Amino acid sequence: METEYQLALTYQPHIWKDRKEPFPIRYFGYTVFRERGASQSFKDLTLDPAELGAAYIVEYAVYYDYDIQHLYDLEHVWVAADPGGAVTGCWNSFHGMRLRAHRIAAFRLEGTHPVLYAQPGKHALMPDPALFWLHQDFPESCGLKAGGGLLIPPMLADAMETSEDQDRMIERHIRTRYAFSPALEYEPETVGPEQVIPWPQLLAKIPELVAEELRRIRQAGGF
Repeated sequence: METEYQLALTYQPHIWKDRKEPFPIRYFGYTVFRERGASQSFKDLTLDPAELGAAYIVEYAVYYDYDIQHLYDLEHVWVAADPGGAVTGCWNSFHGMRLRAHRIAAFRLEGTHPVLYAQPGKHALMPDPALFWLHQDFPESCGLKAGGGLLIPPMLADAMETSEDQDRMIERHIRTRYAFSPALEYEPETVGPEQVIPWPQLLAKIPELVAEELRRIRQAGGF
């Protein structure tokens, strides 16, 4: 039986980014579900491979230091596979929603790796970048609507904190340093195997990554 790490590498999504995207993927945090269980990183979601006729589902929590409108960003991909290892389904996060990527005609695989596109600056995922135009703030969120404070999800409420002053500092930093006009041309993003880690390890690491980024912001001219 393959280890969970081997499975995570086998089905790791190939994410394409805008050519001018300012924020790289930092980590994929993975969880393998071989039986029914609750996601620890996506709210109110229970995953059950048996319901889908799958042998397992691999959940990926994709971490970026920034969304163009806030510090901290976490996106998701779920890949289901049958007992023979073939991909039977793929779902992606899109602005808090969980969508069925595999139901879109444009969805494709590179071997066992789903191919998804990251919305410029925001990183919401779609199997076809043309679908980003469905969102009312695309692409203005990258320019006129750029900037925002620290996003703190409930699962990290005890590990991170912010203030009005800190949020204003972050907003200025994002707006002045990262606002951009997307090229609307996409290229595959390289993510090394050392960036693929178990979800609990990533969860513990996120507050450290945020604190590190806050130190950089202050050194760059924040308060």
